[in-house]
Amino acid sequence: MEVERFCIAMHYQKMLDWLAIRNHYLPSEDEMPTVGFVAKLDESPVAMGFIRRVEGNYGLLDGLVSNPAFPGDIRSQAIDIVVENIINKAKLMNLKSLTATSVDKFTLERSIKHGFVKLPHTVIIADLAQKAQER
Repeated sequence: MEVERFCIAMHYQKMLDWLAIRNHYLPSEDEMPTVGFVAKLDESPVAMGFIRRVEGNYGLLDGLVSNPAFPGDIRSQAIDIVVENIINKAKLMNLKSLTATSVDKFTLERSIKHGFVKLPHTVIIADLAQKAQER
């Protein structure tokens, strides 16, 4: 399996297709982080993930998604490769830490082997875009 940097022109539509199949939010091109990785098998994208930079030199591991057309074991291997590349890049960027969120049981289990720890915090969000549209 190979890994390459995410490229809007080559990978964006494929990512949208995978997210749509899962009924997830579909980000616009201007919402995409500048740092992302794609794991490929025989030139076919299998998994993608991104780093969002946060002030204070922190980062978010964001947008981790896999190709539902591949078997689970191949997707799992691809996700591990993407996460390893994200962590290595975050270290090269001298980020202090990476934060990630997930509701997926298997992603949470996988995160432990990559050095993530579960915190007792609850994630909350204020959807400012929605409130602006309602005005």
